[in-house]
Amino acid sequence: MRSPLLAFLLLLGCGTPGDEGLATLSSAKTWCQQRHSDNLTGLTFDIPCSFNVSIAFENPDSPPFVIKRRISVTGPGEFEFVLDAWEDQEGLSLEDWLLRFGVYAVYEGSEFSEGLVGRARMRAYYAFAGGECSPLKEYVLFAHGGYIFRLMYVNTDDGARRADFDRIVQGFTLSQRQGPGEERR
Repeated sequence: MRSPLLAFLLLLGCGTPGDEGLATLSSAKTWCQQRHSDNLTGLTFDIPCSFNVSIAFENPDSPPFVIKRRISVTGPGEFEFVLDAWEDQEGLSLEDWLLRFGVYAVYEGSEFSEGLVGRARMRAYYAFAGGECSPLKEYVLFAHGGYIFRLMYVNTDDGARRADFDRIVQGFTLSQRQGPGEERR
């Protein structure tokens, strides 16, 4: 199943309508952190103390290809880390969801590799896109608890805040969920 998905993603280039911006996370020698938990998706992550978290938008009754919730993490300067969550209304695997709806979640010209994310070491696709005409976008796609997630960083600072992005990607946790709309345990 993985080969057709990667071939599809690479062949398609997986452009999305409208290139939502991301940005960067502040890298400091000492890591002062605050914890943020999202009650809808069950995602919990630590961010630097000087950063702010907000829900950028929500689409509560949206079809499966529309982002259900976007969480924006902003820091000093022109930085933004974005977490997008799509509701997996059909209970598809990550691969099947991406084959069906990937054009809405993956940036054009992305290059992919597989890896593990979060404290639970869940399987994910790492990707990057951009270059000459747009900033480099680094993002991770994974599935959990009835949601498809995309964590993104736009490298507008020559990688100065990349360490914070890596900390979030490797350090987040997810509560056990039965699926969208059901109570968290």
